[in-house]
Amino acid sequence: MGRRIRKLVVALATAMVATTALVVGAAPAAHAAEGCTYNSPITVYARYVVPPTRVELRANSNQVCAWGRITSAAVGDLVWVDRSYNGGQTWEQLGITAVTSGTSNFTPAYNDQGKVMRACAALALAGGGYGYVTCTGWW
Repeated sequence: MGRRIRKLVVALATAMVATTALVVGAAPAAHAAEGCTYNSPITVYARYVVPPTRVELRANSNQVCAWGRITSAAVGDLVWVDRSYNGGQTWEQLGITAVTSGTSNFTPAYNDQGKVMRACAALALAGGGYGYVTCTGWW
């Protein structure tokens, strides 16, 4: 990828993360009250952010709760979930979680009955900020 294109991609991704953060505000701490667990997890969607880093939307075996997971990541990379009540036209951003040690982390589990969810990730850039924002499909 050429230097100009790489700078443009990074600038656009950073703007997207900044815009999302401004619109969202504080995420509700509803996961515990929603009775969600990580029991018998399955991966319902997975997508590479930049190989080998991968973002996954996970669900428990009864498929009433979902969460995001990032793998093969670096310290500072982020993962979160978006939850929509109208098929993805608008959504709330939940559980922004950073990798603080190791190479993976996951968000809290959130109830997804009657809603659609997706997992998203952003990679920390060496000079500060975030880039390479990727989301899974809606489920």
